[in-house]
Amino acid sequence: MKLYIKSDTDTLDVRKIRELRNGIIDIYQATRDDAPSDTVDALIEQYGVDDAKYIVAVLVNAKGRFDGRISDRVFDWAESIAPDENSLMNKGIYYTDAIHPAHMNQIASEIMRR
Repeated sequence: MKLYIKSDTDTLDVRKIRELRNGIIDIYQATRDDAPSDTVDALIEQYGVDDAKYIVAVLVNAKGRFDGRISDRVFDWAESIAPDENSLMNKGIYYTDAIHPAHMNQIASEIMRR
């Protein structure tokens, strides 16, 4: 399922994104002591590769580039498939403190390879 068409901000399904964000938090909590690849495997199994990539990109962009714990390479990838930080904030979508930014960087780096 395509959650969002980047060029059309009116199609942003905020309720679905929040639902996926909460699901990713649950999966992260269950796999946080495992390798990032295990977390990504669980995300893909639960949501499919496209939705898993999209919601990880949303969380990365919601954090904002000001935080140096997420690499520029990861931000460049995330911005290519998901709305930018300002668009997300305008829709009331924010980063979650439940996933440390350094761990989000590892998860995003792993999912980028899929």
